[in-house]
Amino acid sequence: MLSTTRRLIAVSLVEYGEEPIADWASSCADDDFLRICGAADWLLHEGPKTASGASMTFAKAIALAAVFVREQKPRPLARSRRKREEKPFAGGDPKLDERPDFWKQLELGDHYGVAGTFSAYWKNAD
Repeated sequence: MLSTTRRLIAVSLVEYGEEPIADWASSCADDDFLRICGAADWLLHEGPKTASGASMTFAKAIALAAVFVREQKPRPLARSRRKREEKPFAGGDPKLDERPDFWKQLELGDHYGVAGTFSAYWKNAD
């Protein structure tokens, strides 16, 4: 089960050029947050691999998963490489640092939110 924070999802989205989705992800509904974690978990374990056979980076997986959950369809990110930004989403909002409910994740399963279109799209991306 993948666990992250809304802040890390939002920062990753900004670094990949997905600012509007980053704003949404920073305060998305708990169910959407669980779906992002489930889809990112699938990408890391079942998704496309690098030329060396490694999985994609954690930041890329959570950004791709957030785009999918928000838009309801998979697509590549606006930028293929991360551009480090100067402290996006800095501040003291405690919601940004919450992690998903572990027991709810356990109940819903590791890949909660992964639709057939999502897995088919990324399986063909190898």
